[in-house]
Amino acid sequence: MTKYQAADKAIATYDAFIFADFGRPFDQEKADLLAAVAVCECEEASRDRSVNQATRDYYREQAKIFRAICA
Repeated sequence: MTKYQAADKAIATYDAFIFADFGRPFDQEKADLLAAVAVCECEEASRDRSVNQATRDYYREQAKIFRAICA
């Protein structure tokens, strides 16, 4: 699995947790943990020189978004 595929998977896992949680008590701790994983994976992808600059910039922005979610 490439770094950007891992980042995409982390983002999808976070989204799936958030959007599938309707009707159940919200688990903030798990949401924060998934967001922290997404930060790490997106930061890794943003440093991957095997992809173009626009793709690295996209993952850098995603890392910022997930970092704000964790805060």
